[in-house]
Parts: sequence; structure tokens; C-alpha cells
Amino acid sequence: MIRPAFAAWLARSKPFGAGEQALFSEAAGRAGLGLCHVDDRMMIAASHTIVTPEGCIVGSVFRRGETTSLTEANLRASSGTVSAASELTRDHWGDYVAFGTSRDGRYALRAPFGSLPCYWQEAPDHVVLASSVRLLGAFGGSAPAVDWHALGHFLAATDLRNGRTCLRGVEELGGGQAIEVSDRGIHLERHWSPWSWADRSQAFDTRDAAAEALARAIDIAVVSRLPVGVPAILLLSGGLDSSVVAAALASTGRRFTCLTMVVADAQGDERDHARAVAHHLDVPLVEVVRDPRQVDLTRPLARRLPRPTGAQFRQATFAAADDLARETGSALVIDGGGGDNVFCSLQSVAPVVDALLGMGRESRPIATAASIARMAQVSLAAVLARAGVRLVTRRAAYRWPVDHSLLDPGVIDGVDPSHPWFEVPRGTPPGKAAQVGLLLAAMAVADGLDPDRHPALLSPLVSQPVAEAALRVPSWMWFEEGRNRVLVRRAYAARLPASVVGRRSKGTPTGFLARLIEKEADMLRPFLLDGCLAIHGVIDRAAVEAALAPGPARDLRFARLLQLADAEAWARSWG
Repeated sequence: MIRPAFAAWLARSKPFGAGEQALFSEAAGRAGLGLCHVDDRMMIAASHTIVTPEGCIVGSVFRRGETTSLTEANLRASSGTVSAASELTRDHWGDYVAFGTSRDGRYALRAPFGSLPCYWQEAPDHVVLASSVRLLGAFGGSAPAVDWHALGHFLAATDLRNGRTCLRGVEELGGGQAIEVSDRGIHLERHWSPWSWADRSQAFDTRDAAAEALARAIDIAVVSRLPVGVPAILLLSGGLDSSVVAAALASTGRRFTCLTMVVADAQGDERDHARAVAHHLDVPLVEVVRDPRQVDLTRPLARRLPRPTGAQFRQATFAAADDLARETGSALVIDGGGGDNVFCSLQSVAPVVDALLGMGRESRPIATAASIARMAQVSLAAVLARAGVRLVTRRAAYRWPVDHSLLDPGVIDGVDPSHPWFEVPRGTPPGKAAQVGLLLAAMAVADGLDPDRHPALLSPLVSQPVAEAALRVPSWMWFEEGRNRVLVRRAYAARLPASVVGRRSKGTPTGFLARLIEKEADMLRPFLLDGCLAIHGVIDRAAVEAALAPGPARDLRFARLLQLADAEAWARSWG
């Protein structure tokens, strides 16, 4: 499967004339895109589209609760139209960018939680929009250059998506956000908000009802994106999230092969869990040893993206997945990315406070506190004490974590970790505010996927149906008997091995990452200390030099060093 591609011009002041239309048509021909809409205010070229009365939709769109994507034929046969932005996000879901006509001009809307990007740049008389930075340039956008200040802010708040990229002049539409362009200027508006679903009036009353709704939403999100008969590769770690994706695929007879990556240390070796899942579902499993020699820290995974979002250690995973895809004829690689965030894996006392504030029929503050204490390995008294303090202060707003480590203080001056989703409605409990914060971080999973990659990579748990179902779950309802994500466990208990549904441990690649830093330390010293990030004042050179001192990797700074190496390689890829 190849992701759709598009480019568009939206007129700012004067209408497009024959000259502009000819230039756009020539650019479309060079890019291999077909013209799908041309008028004097909007021109769109795309690989394939759904034509609507007022524009077109690029990508896949589904009616709410359905798994069959809309086509021009069944769209025309349906009552009404899906061209209006608010109607589209309310009644439909998918992975799309929709173009249409508004009262004052023309607009583009990106799907909530869609992985199809929509980047944009201002030109003197119009706005250029495209699904990739490459296409922005092909359709007249300015040459990309690294914005070093924005890069520093990105490294301080990596998963926060507020429209800014790390390339000068390149902006990005967020999920559920629309850009309207007219002679009045450029207007950005959000047509989807988590607070419509997080409201108490939407909350599930029982765990059974919540589990049933989550299972239905997950099944819809997973199977709709993989057509029947199209083989795929599933990155199966053996953890709960990827195992749930496997169960959803298997229950509908989809063809897929599981791939699990094996590391040398026991902390990261989850092959027994992956084997149990594959055996239970009767699907093939391939095991590949993750080899540090397959990782090149000078080669960025996100070299075509406007942010350094690629975790370079995954090069070994993608190399194995690509090899297996060629062997099996698979065109899609699927994972369980973002599940921890979507399923509210909080590590705080906020859910306990929510349970105390709720005190509903199923609200169990003491049981919730006991679960949090068991997971955090602290006493019940300590959790209840902290919850009591939080209850008295009644602070609901979610504070986005900012990481200043190894960064130059000058470049991160003025970091503003704000977002419209952090404007918490009055009366919102703190756990629900934190859940929305986690959900925002999950959107970074979709934004970090290379739209030009083949085979395409898909994280179906980060989707509108799953997010909306998860937001209706009270935060305390996710925890029980020392486990998180209990509603997902309950929903798939009959479809997965008990050893996977009930496990409390979680595998981690930290041992592999530490060995990678130790192996590459001699290369990383000149690469980072004499590189672009140091020259442009992004990193604290002395602190990085100390972190790279000879000896075994200490604490968790090795993960930060790998992130900086990825940012350095990414910056160099832009010249």
C-alpha cells in the first residue's frame, strides 16, 4: 500500500489566472500527480481522491462505526454531503485531508488522528499545501532550512504538536484542524476537540460497557485499514498493545505475519510472550535478533520529515520488517504504537483524585490507590497522602513535561508548552486532564511516520474511533489489581493468552540502547561536539561532553544522547 500524495494552492487575494493554472499543472505533471480540482481560488493535484461537490478528499474516509471506506459512488448515493468540515469530523473518521469551499474562501482539513500529513507554506499570493516537504518544494514552496531555535524547542518538548516544525516557514495542520484561506487572510480553526468526548455526560457507567465499546472501536480502527486479502507485517512485541492489534486482525481473517525483535538482555526479551500470542492466534511468527551493527547513527530515519522524529535504533526493526515484507509480498507494516497513551497509562495519583471526586456506583478510590501504589512500588499511605494534597489544591490543568537536559539554555529560552487542548473546561477532574495530555502525545506517533515510506507504516490504535471511546472512560476505571489498561485486557481476555492479558511487566529496549551508546561513543563525540547542534548553540556542549565520558552508560542519559544524535543526523540531511 502506498500512501496518497497531494499538493494544493489556495488563493489569498487575487484569483488564479491562466498563468498560475498552467504553472500548477506543469508541477503536477512533474510530480506524477493528477489534477483533481481547479477553480480560480483553489487548485488540487493528488495521486487519487474522492471528488465532492465543493472540492475533494485525499485519503480514506469512513462513516462513523463502519469499516468500508467511502468512494465517489457511495458518497453520491448517501444523503447529504461530507464536504463541510464540522460534519466530516462529527459523522466520519479516517486518514484524510479534505478540501472544500467556505463562505469566505477555500479550506483544507486534516483528519483527527490522521497519519496523512498536511504541511503548508505562505507564498505572496497563495498558500502552498502538500503531503510532504518534497512536494511543497515541487509546487513552489521555499527551499527548506533548519530553524535552530524551533529545533531546540522541539527537543525540549518532543511530543508536543502545535503546528510548528523544525524547518523555517513550514507549518503543519494538526489533527482535526482546518486552514481557511481568503482575501481576509489565513485562519486556523479546530473542528475536533477531546473535550466533547471527555465530558462527564459522555462517561461510561460500568467497566463492562466501556470494555465492549473499546473492543468495537479497536476492531473497527484496525481492520478497516487493512483490506481483505492484502498481507501485512505486524511488529509484535508481546506487550498488550501489539497483541490487541494481532487479535483484532486475526478475528476477521486478515493475512499477516508477526515479527518480533529479540535483544540479548532479559529486560527486553519478550519473545516468550510473542510466541504465546502467535500460537494462540495460529499466525506465523518470525524472530530476528536486534543487532547494534545494523544501526547507523549518522543516518536519520526522518530525513524527509520536518522534525527529527525517527528513533534510529529502530533501523534494525525496519530493516527486518522490509525484508520480511518482500518475502511475504506485504505492503504494510503495522504496530501497536501509541497504545500506552491512548489507553491512559498514567503514572500519577490523578486517577485516585478522580475516583474521590466521582464516588459513583463503580468508583473505588481505595482500590484505585492500591493499584497505583502497587505499580509505583510505594505504600498505599503515600499514594493517599499525595492524592489528598492534590484534592485540596484542585489543580486540574495538565502541565506538559519540558526536558532541558543537555540543551543550551539560550536556545530553549521561551519554550511555551501550550496547546488549545490544555484549556481545561471548568469542573474537569485532574486525571481526565492528564489523559487528554497523553492523547496529545499519541498524535506525535502519527506525525512521525514518513508518508513516502514503502512499505507504509501504520499505528491503528492512534485513531479517532479508539480515542473517542477511550476519552469516555473515567481515568480511575483504567486501573485494577495493580494493572493499567484493564478495560483493554477485559475486552480481549477471550482472544488472547491469559499470560499476556494478565502480565504486569513491560519490556524495554534500554539495555540495547545503553550498549549502542557504549559501542558508538568514540564516533558520537566528534559527531555531536563538533556538529551542527553545537555550532548553532542547540546543545550544551560541556554537558554533552561529560555525558559521553568513557565508561558504561549511566542513568538514562543514553536515551537523550541518542535523540541528539538523531537530531544531528537529521539537521545534516537538510544541508
